[in-house]
Amino acid sequence: MRWPKIEKSESLTTSNHTSFLFGQAANSLPSSRPLVLFFFALDCNIQFTSSSGVISSPCYSSGLYTTNLDCHFDIQVSSGRGIKLSWSGFDAKGYMPDCSGDYVEVFIGCGRHSIGRYCNGNGNSFTLPFDMYSADNCTRIKFHSDSSWAGKGFQATYSTFFLNKGK
Repeated sequence: MRWPKIEKSESLTTSNHTSFLFGQAANSLPSSRPLVLFFFALDCNIQFTSSSGVISSPCYSSGLYTTNLDCHFDIQVSSGRGIKLSWSGFDAKGYMPDCSGDYVEVFIGCGRHSIGRYCNGNGNSFTLPFDMYSADNCTRIKFHSDSSWAGKGFQATYSTFFLNKGK
């Protein structure tokens, strides 16, 4: 059997941050209806509660992320512990200086204070963001991709440490 050429792939993100990826073949069939070749859900609203873990953007290990994603990765660990976030891979195709386009935004603390958007899409030599520390037991990573070109995405590890409340 010969597979038809993929004409395009698209994604749709619902209000609960679950993304659906689908693709269609080029007009290789007599029917005017497109042939849907694949359809699967990308979970983009994940909560992490263990004391350490690995977080990555959808499709990180298999190639390029899809377009039109808005993903939230929330880390909430035991009270009295802080969170260290370290990056092991980073390729978000945004445009400096404000990372319009694709970006990763990090929010520190349970009040979700943004410490910035990170991207590396306009030819700069930026490779990995610096390690980030939260003196609270909550951190959020937001991953956004627009409708244009895509990159590999990101992969990060997190670990916890005891907070010294200084008595």
